[in-house]
Amino acid sequence: MSDRVKFDNKDIEIQAWMNANSDYLTTYPQLAALSQMLEIGRASDEGASAMYDAIRACFAGIEGAPFRKGKVSNLPAQVVANAEKASNDYGAAIGDLWESSDTVSSMMVRHGRSGGGVYSDIGEVADAYSKPVKNRLTKAYTDMTNENASADYWWDGELPVNLIQPAGDDSEDSEE
Repeated sequence: MSDRVKFDNKDIEIQAWMNANSDYLTTYPQLAALSQMLEIGRASDEGASAMYDAIRACFAGIEGAPFRKGKVSNLPAQVVANAEKASNDYGAAIGDLWESSDTVSSMMVRHGRSGGGVYSDIGEVADAYSKPVKNRLTKAYTDMTNENASADYWWDGELPVNLIQPAGDDSEDSEE
């Protein structure tokens, strides 16, 4: 893949991430020059190559950043960014609940397949609760786009999240 194509694809993902994380400048001050770096990258092929690496460095250590290792999602970039944002927000809310209540923190335990026991810190709680939400959202979006009427939920990929249950086949065997 050429540097231009690589930059252009990542530009789309970054724009989607920026839309889903509108407060990114407050939360991540290291991204203050992000818009300018994107403009430079869009202006020329040489700029695209140089700015790709610079932008990637700026995103280092940011959870849910558009730079990931592994397989690239085939979902639209905005849907991926929205799923990340929603799942991270959910994990943070659960983590806040865990941290603010001794009762809750003493009763929230790891799943047995994860070794069981109580959680040790807020990060572990947030991570444990946000990952299944992201998976559920991406599956719900895929099910909606495939018009899978037997799916548990559909999601349109937009924020705020609104999971709906597909109409499905309402015909049940009834006794007459």
